[in-house]
Amino acid sequence: MLLELYPIVGSLREPLIIMEWMLIFLCYELGLLSLFKYLSSKKEMRRSNDLSFSLLAFGYGSQWIIYVYADFYVAGAEQRYEVLAFAYLVLISFVLAFVYVVEKDYILFKKYFFTIALAVLTLIYLVVMLWEVSYTQPLSFFYWPLFIAFFLLYTVKLFRKYMFEKRSLWHYLKFFSGFALLMIGYGLTHDFLVGLFGIQLRLFADILQLIAVALIYLIVTQLPPFIEFEWHEKIHSLFLMNNAGLCIYHKFFHEERDETYQTLVTGSINTVRLMLEKISDTRGLSVIKKGERITLIYPGEYISGVMFCEKNLNILRVLLKRLVGKIETIYAPIFQEWKGKLNVFEPIGALCEELFSRKV
Repeated sequence: MLLELYPIVGSLREPLIIMEWMLIFLCYELGLLSLFKYLSSKKEMRRSNDLSFSLLAFGYGSQWIIYVYADFYVAGAEQRYEVLAFAYLVLISFVLAFVYVVEKDYILFKKYFFTIALAVLTLIYLVVMLWEVSYTQPLSFFYWPLFIAFFLLYTVKLFRKYMFEKRSLWHYLKFFSGFALLMIGYGLTHDFLVGLFGIQLRLFADILQLIAVALIYLIVTQLPPFIEFEWHEKIHSLFLMNNAGLCIYHKFFHEERDETYQTLVTGSINTVRLMLEKISDTRGLSVIKKGERITLIYPGEYISGVMFCEKNLNILRVLLKRLVGKIETIYAPIFQEWKGKLNVFEPIGALCEELFSRKV
């Protein structure tokens, strides 16, 4: 049956070639987009993870270039199997590089666990391919459950750090749906299924893959740089001051409460007061950079929010504005008639914990 299918001829040959080259083009476009996004970022804002999806896109596109050659231009079955085995080696090599780049920054189970496991499987695949190419297809099924487990852990961990907005969940669902659709479409191009249901199934599978890659493309263009996902690690401290310069709430995100803690609090509050005096006429969010420390200041009608952090991240600016806005909405009547009792602001702690919680 397979001997009759390949190389692909007949009325569907040209539509399939066109669609599969469109798929290749989209994959390389996605890879270049991710690469340029990484290169255009400032050096201190770059993360190796910004390159990770470009590796997947380049790998998938490169595999399909070889697939097109194998299925449309190679006549002998044995020669075709050799070409397909090489195409699959190209894909899993790029996948291995993707996993390694991700595990440089994220520990999902144990350090480099998935990289080592997939490297071993890739080495076994290479040895089997050189020994007996016909055994490579069954062997390939051992690779994907491990990768799927890794990918689920990675994307869930990544997006949970960014879930402070409703649209983040929607982004994740679209992103995951795109990859699920891509895997379904890819699976439907398997020789067994195409031989069972006919070459029309491959046309349907190509359509699914085109839709999936287009969906992933749209989501990737909307994702922030990967350093934004590390926002919680970049915050040092937060202060809320009223217009009279009194601190109504403070929080240190990483310092331990020891005997020097109160001195640290007092010194920081005095620093914040001086900074607020210097920018008393400023409206809107201010960003002050001194050495390696960034200070974000957002003055509201009744209070000012001051955040000390390592990076000037968009997520932190959004969170600071949102916090000041929520507190002023809740406490507006109290601010207007406040008698100086700080205990009325104790619930602010729970609000801050909710808004700045580590969602991992």
